[in-house]
Amino acid sequence: MLYTTTYFFIGHFYRTLGFPFKDPFRLTADPFLLLARPSSPQQQDPLIHWATPGVTTPESLFLSKTFSASMRPSTIVPFFYRATGSLDVQYEDDDVTITTLITEDRFPVFARLVDTYTGPISVTIHTTPALLSSLLPALHALYTSSPAFSARVDVHLIVDAFPRQFNTWRNAARLWARTKWVMMLDIDFAVCTDFRAAIRGRGAEARRVLDSGGGLVIPAFEYTHAKDGMNASNFPTDKPTLLNLVRTHRIGPFHASWPAGHNASLYPAFYAAAPGAMYPVPINAYEAAYEPYVVFNRFYVPPPTTSHSRVLDKTSDLNMQYLGKAARKELDQKKESGHGVGTRCDERFAGYGGNKAACVYEHWLAGGGLWVLADHWVVHQEHAYKEGARRVERKSNRRIASDFREDACARWLLRHLLSGTLHTARGRGVFGECARVRGVGRVGAQIIDGLF
Repeated sequence: MLYTTTYFFIGHFYRTLGFPFKDPFRLTADPFLLLARPSSPQQQDPLIHWATPGVTTPESLFLSKTFSASMRPSTIVPFFYRATGSLDVQYEDDDVTITTLITEDRFPVFARLVDTYTGPISVTIHTTPALLSSLLPALHALYTSSPAFSARVDVHLIVDAFPRQFNTWRNAARLWARTKWVMMLDIDFAVCTDFRAAIRGRGAEARRVLDSGGGLVIPAFEYTHAKDGMNASNFPTDKPTLLNLVRTHRIGPFHASWPAGHNASLYPAFYAAAPGAMYPVPINAYEAAYEPYVVFNRFYVPPPTTSHSRVLDKTSDLNMQYLGKAARKELDQKKESGHGVGTRCDERFAGYGGNKAACVYEHWLAGGGLWVLADHWVVHQEHAYKEGARRVERKSNRRIASDFREDACARWLLRHLLSGTLHTARGRGVFGECARVRGVGRVGAQIIDGLF
C-alpha cells in the first residue's frame, strides 16, 4: 500500500512539477555520444516493450518498482551517456565491467580510472536538482575529454535531494552494466594491476569460481601517512614493491584499525602466496562487516536441486537488450536451470556505514564463496571525509544493519531450504553467519515448521 501510494500520488505530483530539465536538452551533435532524451514534463513516458506481444510498461513505473526501497521522489535516467564504441555491445563474454558511483567533486579521480582501466565501466552519477545546471556542463566536458569515455563508459544519472543513497547508486550501475561479470569499486580506490586480463586469462579456474556464483576478492591497501596516498601515479604496480612498502610500514591493509572490514581477506596469506595463486575466505574468518572489492557474476542464482524449488528470479528484457550475444545465449541457458538475477545491495542503507558490507553479505549468504586473488590489489587515494555526516549516519545505519542481517538470514534460509541447497556446501554461509544473528534460530524454526 505504501509503495502504491508513493508511485501514484507522490510520483505523479513530482512529475507535474517538472523534470529537472526544463526544456528538451541536447548535449552535442557529435555522433559518438548518446544524447539525453527530450525531457519536458509534457513528454510521453517512455515505454518498455516485453517479449509478450503488445505488453508494455511505463519506464517510470518500472524504475520506481526496481528501486522501490529507495527514498523518493527521484529521477533516474539510464544511459544518460552510452558508450558507442560497442553499439552492439561487442564486449567479450568474459569481460569485467567496473561499476562505481560518483558525484561532481570526484570527476578528476574518475577520469584517471577511465584512463587506466581498459575494460567497460558503468557509473552512476548523482546530483541534486539545485546543482544540476552546474553539473551538466562539467559532465559534458568530462565525457568529451577523452575518446575512452565514448568507447567504454556508460553514465546513468540520478537527480534527487538525497545525497548519499550509495546502495541505490550501486544497484543502478550494476543493473545497467553490459557484461555478466562486474566489479564493485569505490572511486577512491586506484586499480594498480590488470586484474581484468588476469581473470580473463586464467581460463577454467576463474570461470569456475565466477560461473558457480563465487566472487574474486581484490584486497585493499592504504598508505600509513595520508600525504603518501595523494598521488595515485606513485602507487605500487608490482608485488615486490608492494611487499617492500608493507615491510617498511609505509603501506598496510585498508582501515587496519577496524579489522572487521577487511581482515577476512587474510593479508598474511596474501603476502606469502605464490604468483598466480588464489585462496578462499574461510567460513570462520568471515564477518558481517566484511566489505572487500569483489568481482562476481551479477546474474548468478543457485540452481535448484529439488522439485519444489521456488526460485523466482528472472532477468528483464530491458536488461537483456544491453548484453552481448554470447552473454545473452548463455544467460538463456542458465535461466532454464534456475539462474536469474543475482544479489543486490540493500537500499535501506542511506549514508555512511555498513552499505557496502550489506552487498557482500547478500553474496556470502547466497553461498558461492569468496576467493582472494594474490597478485592483485587496489590502493586508497586519500581525500577529506565528511566526518560529521559519517558519525551521524553510521549510528543510524547500525540499527538498520541489525534488522537487515535478520531479514537477510531468514530470506536466504528459506531460499536455500526450498532450493534444496541448505545442507550442501552452498548453505554453509547461512549456517556459519546466521547462527550469530539474534532471533534467526527462532525464525528458522518457524519457517521449517510452516513448510513441513
